[in-house]
Amino acid sequence: MKRILTVTLLSLLVTSPVWAGRSKLIHSNVTVGTTSIQVIATNTSRDFLLLQNDSANNDMYSMINNPAVVNQGIRLNQGGGSILLDAQWSIGQVNCIATAANGTFLGTEGVGP
Repeated sequence: MKRILTVTLLSLLVTSPVWAGRSKLIHSNVTVGTTSIQVIATNTSRDFLLLQNDSANNDMYSMINNPAVVNQGIRLNQGGGSILLDAQWSIGQVNCIATAANGTFLGTEGVGP
């Protein structure tokens, strides 16, 4: 259900008249462990950013422009926890940490021309 809602929201953003022809989607897939790691670099051309935890058994925490710390920042619950950030919040570097080894982070950036 969460994935359907996320895909629907992303589709609406990309196909709306405001965003049409403006954003190119860039997808990333990063393995995250128990040490903070950069999962997405700073990008001042970014229009929006979707962060998602694709791990079945561990939660993740994300921080923008700071090292990620467990139990701080943006919590991405196991099994598809996600957040969609608009341009006001999404241009910075994103770091993640997981509560156990081998978590899978998925990111989608909407980048303008």
